[in-house]
Amino acid sequence: MDNYILEKATYYYYDKLSAHEQNWYKVFLYNILNMKNVVDVTEQLFTEQIQRITRAIINDRPDIFWYRGSYTMTTRDGIIVRVTFKFAYSLTEVRSIIHEIEGCSLYKEINRYMLTTKSDLKKALCVYECIIKNTEYEYARLLSSNSNYDYAYGIEGVLLKKRAVCTGYAKAFQYFSNKQNIFCTIVTGRANGERHAWNLINLYGSYYYVDTTWGDPTFVNKSEKSDDYISYDYFCITTEELRRSHHPVFDVEMPLCVDTKYNYYRYFGLVEDSYSIESVAKHIINAKKQRKKEAVIKYSSKGIYTIAVSRLFANSEIFDAFKIAQKYCNIGDVNKISYNADDDALIIEIKIC
Repeated sequence: MDNYILEKATYYYYDKLSAHEQNWYKVFLYNILNMKNVVDVTEQLFTEQIQRITRAIINDRPDIFWYRGSYTMTTRDGIIVRVTFKFAYSLTEVRSIIHEIEGCSLYKEINRYMLTTKSDLKKALCVYECIIKNTEYEYARLLSSNSNYDYAYGIEGVLLKKRAVCTGYAKAFQYFSNKQNIFCTIVTGRANGERHAWNLINLYGSYYYVDTTWGDPTFVNKSEKSDDYISYDYFCITTEELRRSHHPVFDVEMPLCVDTKYNYYRYFGLVEDSYSIESVAKHIINAKKQRKKEAVIKYSSKGIYTIAVSRLFANSEIFDAFKIAQKYCNIGDVNKISYNADDDALIIEIKIC
């Protein structure tokens, strides 16, 4: 295991600890990395401090897949004198999994791409897309308490099993981002009333939220999406956009995300600040020329989005947009239009083939 090193890491949660807690973070981390499960506590540590330290470690280090945060405490006269970690795998199993991870096709595919570009945005997009294309949401984990599904919470679920829950998706995205020296950490909270995990990333000095799980068709509208579909609704979004559907429960203070420059839709010219039939036709034409199955339009405000939905579908202006598009590309029969409108993301997806 000596060669198994996360070349770069974002120690965001470590930086939020007190100096005393940071010292014990280093002690705990050393032992966990070396799979030494017993730590004798020689200074006063309270239960809540140990909770903060262990959570900080699992949030900062996605590569430590064998530790999920479980531990027991031994006390003497009410004072904590020992912490015993519980590991998900034996040392032999960990070594075998590391070997499998570094030899798996997804690990190699991402690393090969990273050598071809210097753009942090393109690197982040590559990781996002590769994880989504190669991973299915592990619903069995949610329906069963069986430990056979525990891999779904770690990077080994994504890389080896190709199945994970939201924590596994988020840790895999964090893992590859950190390896490229891109600031990325994990964030937890609730979405759709359920516990959820996603990421905070920094690109070129600005913070954004990324939710890889919600980009996957096996999780979002599974029955309506093809296997090759990827949603970018939650790639590099602001705090305001996030809070329309996600409710963070922060362990530590998080920065306010306000920049939109590297939002996927803004960066690739898919955002409209006003509504017109002509602008909708333009997106249909561009999507058709790029051989995409859907034209995607994101509106910059709730008011404009509401107008667009009403006029396109209630007033049937979508047919006028398709008639304009037909002058420039082969659309085919437009008597039946299929679309999806996302009131949280302010996005309209129009099926074009």
